[in-house]
Amino acid sequence: MLVVIGILIAVQINNSNEEIKKQESSSSYRTSLIQELKQDISTLDGLKSTLLRKRTSILNYVTYYNEKNVDINILLKKLDSVNSSKDIFYKNTYTIEDLITTGSLSLFSKDDKRAILKLKNI
Repeated sequence: MLVVIGILIAVQINNSNEEIKKQESSSSYRTSLIQELKQDISTLDGLKSTLLRKRTSILNYVTYYNEKNVDINILLKKLDSVNSSKDIFYKNTYTIEDLITTGSLSLFSKDDKRAILKLKNI
């Protein structure tokens, strides 16, 4: 009888320890997701600033182009200042990919899983 009680107590302790590990892992993933989202926001802010500068230089070029008596040298200089290269945004999905490949997505509630997968697909 004592052996059975001892085994039941050990199983309960083990289950409790496993639940604590799951909560710690979930918390760690949440922290990583938040950090990656903050990095993405920072990157997008930088891209926004760059695009606004490009927009201004394009508008300056077009405005000068539409003026009368346009000096071709100034027009060419303004054209050179127009940066027409494309800026590409790659979001951070390392944590999401890790969650999916390791099966750790199961650590989250149904609503959280849906939100994480929605974020991955955006």
